[in-house]
Amino acid sequence: MEKIEKDSQISIRVKRSGMYQKIIFKAVDETSAGGTVRVLKSDRQIDMAEVERIAEELQMPVRIPSGLFMPKGKMMKDFMQD
Repeated sequence: MEKIEKDSQISIRVKRSGMYQKIIFKAVDETSAGGTVRVLKSDRQIDMAEVERIAEELQMPVRIPSGLFMPKGKMMKDFMQD
């Protein structure tokens, strides 16, 4: 988490198409109806299971081209910034 806050990005090892790759996720602020939310964003298409794993491990929302993924048991309002 400290690395994400410092560099505004993180490199994560992800399994894509049967191979492991390092993908850079950028931390961006997205505006929603309730306020601003910080999410990890990538323009790469990643398997749903891998995105769910990343969201759960980092306890942050993750956005890829196919949608927004949240950690289990969390909602967007849990990540609203003041």
